Amino acid sequence: MRRLVAGVMAVALITASGFAQEHKDSSTIGPDGTAYVTRVVPVPKTISPEAQAMLARVVSDANVPQTLQQRRTGTDKWQAGAGEVSKKLYPANVAEATIAGVPVRVVTPLTMSAAKLDRVLINLHGGGFDSDSGSLTETIPMANLTGTKVIAVLIPACSRASVSCRAG
Repeated sequence: MRRLVAGVMAVALITASGFAQEHKDSSTIGPDGTAYVTRVVPVPKTISPEAQAMLARVVSDANVPQTLQQRRTGTDKWQAGAGEVSKKLYPANVAEATIAGVPVRVVTPLTMSAAKLDRVLINLHGGGFDSDSGSLTETIPMANLTGTKVIAVLIPACSRASVSCRAG
């Protein structure tokens, strides 16, 4: 188990219910010097009711142990579903490809101006280099909103590939 060098901060999203009175900001220092900090953060009233409801969901931030394969399977499934939703909101063409041995997703807007035909945006998306947390959900809106071809580098797929994704 890793020893914590810096303090640990827990952020609690709360509603205007009695939860706020029960939980207060706090901090303690453990015997080994680790700082434990709890910050109570109310859901802002300045955002839409839909956003308030989303933030007010009770969701555990406990670390659920899982293997790398389990994490990849889960994020791949989520990315596929969220990617379909993204395509409905931001219509674009998505194609799988390989560039110099590196697996990628090429996302192209449905229409591109002549001035942007020779442009490309490279997206090194989220995922911590071990899972696909953004190849579609980040890249599809980018392509649609900018009118530019976007290449999402599938870094986790490189680490899964039997051949090296390194150039040279």
